[in-house]
Amino acid sequence: MALGAAAAAVLVAGAELGFHLIKPSKPPEKTNHTTSVEIPKPVAPPVQQGQPQKGEHETTGGQQVEAETGEPRSPTPNPPLQPAKPASKPADKPAVPVAKGPTSQPATQESPPSQTGATNSPGLSPEPRAATTLSRDEAEWQVASDSTDPAVVAKYSNDFPDGRHKLEAQRRYKELDDQAWKTLNQKDNNDLQRYERDFLYGGHLKDAAQLIDDNEWRGADRDNLQKLQEFIDRHQNSSHLPEAQSILSKLKTEQSEAQAIQKALLQFNEAFRERKPDAVKQAWHGVPNRYLNAMRIPDTVFMMALYPAGKAVVNGNVASIDCRLTVTTGSRQKPTERRETVTLAKEGDHWAIVDIPGLT
Repeated sequence: MALGAAAAAVLVAGAELGFHLIKPSKPPEKTNHTTSVEIPKPVAPPVQQGQPQKGEHETTGGQQVEAETGEPRSPTPNPPLQPAKPASKPADKPAVPVAKGPTSQPATQESPPSQTGATNSPGLSPEPRAATTLSRDEAEWQVASDSTDPAVVAKYSNDFPDGRHKLEAQRRYKELDDQAWKTLNQKDNNDLQRYERDFLYGGHLKDAAQLIDDNEWRGADRDNLQKLQEFIDRHQNSSHLPEAQSILSKLKTEQSEAQAIQKALLQFNEAFRERKPDAVKQAWHGVPNRYLNAMRIPDTVFMMALYPAGKAVVNGNVASIDCRLTVTTGSRQKPTERRETVTLAKEGDHWAIVDIPGLT
């Protein structure tokens, strides 16, 4: 009781002299969350010389006593005042931001987006891509399996190269391919070309192309130089191109020779019409003299003419051609006519008649 009264007296005396005892700061309450921010310690107000420190006070006689026990104690000099140090954040631990609230947890890193690129809507579960692909696979196969159109079956194979029905699609396409090839007319190029359009991946495309080429060559007019040239121009990749070119070259030669042979026949006719025995000998080598003498008789008519009745056959430097021979003699106005096979020989760049069997 005496100790409590003494303490109370000390407190009263200190209050009268303007001294106040400073209660120690109450430590902050602990919270459920942890922060890395260091709270600066409270700095005590500067103490004037002679002012009692925490836990002591000065009596009226200048003697210091313990605040708690009231016992006298030896006076100690006041320590020099130090300026307060500003609080600093620790360098080794960066602060972690926290959300406000009594039970907030440290912010976590946002989860990366899904690899498939799908975004989740609130309250909705996205359909897995695999399931979507599977449903499209089945839907397209259902259409393809019921179709007789090769383009529809091929579309499934192109859209789903590794689909569940890959092998079935291949078998189905082959069935349609073989059936179409079996029923078409292989001598009709319209049918063959329709097959090429319908079966872009068909197993008989090479056969169809060859048959079309064969049919075209079979229908080509090989005796007509112009038609043959047209075939060559349209079918540069034809397997019959070498043969066509060979025939074309032969036709050109024959045409050139035919023109030269035709010229020899015209020279023969002109020599008799103009009654020129020397010109007849140039056109007809080995002409019998009796025909030359008949041309020299005055006031008489003796004339012969040859007209092509067929195509000249050229064999190297020898050619033969069927002709219609007309002979006009004496006073007859109407000539006689018969067929003759005329033989010619090539001399340099021109032809000459060497034999007319019915006149020798």
